[in-house]
Amino acid sequence: MMKQCRRCEQNLPLSSFRTGKTAPRVCESCLSELIAGAVFTMNATEAVNFMARLEAGEALRTLVGGGGNSICSDKAFRRHCELNPDWGAKALALARANRKSRILEGVYNRTVGNRTACNRGHSLSVEIAAKMHAERKWDHKWCESCVRNWSGVGRYLAEDTPITEPPKIEARPTLSSSLLKNLEMENFHIFAGRFWSGAVELDVISSLVLSVPPRGVAMRRAVLEFGSGYRRSD
Repeated sequence: MMKQCRRCEQNLPLSSFRTGKTAPRVCESCLSELIAGAVFTMNATEAVNFMARLEAGEALRTLVGGGGNSICSDKAFRRHCELNPDWGAKALALARANRKSRILEGVYNRTVGNRTACNRGHSLSVEIAAKMHAERKWDHKWCESCVRNWSGVGRYLAEDTPITEPPKIEARPTLSSSLLKNLEMENFHIFAGRFWSGAVELDVISSLVLSVPPRGVAMRRAVLEFGSGYRRSD
């Protein structure tokens, strides 16, 4: 009985191969060369079949995935691309193109497919269906019934929207001086309370006094009264 070696592609007797479930598919001669350091990725026939399946639009993952229809491992494929730059550049370009085409095909099947109506259930005309399949996409604006009913669900065209003038303000609201003084005092107590830790530092009181605007006479007096009963902490 004869068996073909995967590396040299020669039909040799079974005695030229190792036996066992995990035995390699190469002959003893090729195995000795591989052990000595020779590099093997795929033979010439496998390389031709690999490229043919890529040109037919097959995914790269099915060729190197390790399944029943795979040709080699992903590591062997990458190594073969390094050893054969021209072959590798073409194979990688085809793999990218096939991946993109599968994505677009999935989008087409999901959005167009066997569509006969829009998302609201309106039947599409023959012309719209032909346009949809010709451009391989679906646009909700192609449904004539939806376009006619848009104005009834809160969607208007710009030219149909009336122009509304904003209301005119005759006089701006003003705050009384007493209200402004109360707001200033409240802000001071909130600000001064952040520095309270049992004893108020004199430099804190000084900074508070300096931070009061010139017009805030009442607030400046309150700052001095707030710190007059405390001394600098040691």
